[in-house]
Amino acid sequence: MKYNPITKEIYRDEGAFLKKLHCTVAKQWEELSATNSLKGKLCDHCQTTILYTALLNNIKSKKFTTD
Repeated sequence: MKYNPITKEIYRDEGAFLKKLHCTVAKQWEELSATNSLKGKLCDHCQTTILYTALLNNIKSKKFTTD
C-alpha cells in the first residue's frame, strides 16, 4: 500500500485508489490508546479503532476499504 500524506489518500501497490482518510482531530499514532487487538489502537475522541495501515498488504487492505 502507498499513502500520500498531503492528500491523505491510500493506494494499492499498483496505484489503484482505495480510500481517502479523514480525521478532524488529527491525532498521531503515539497519542492513541493501546487495545487488546494487534490490528490497531483506539481513538479516545471518536472511540474508533484506528488501523496501522503500513502493516497491511493489498489483500488485507481491500477487506477494510470496501465500504
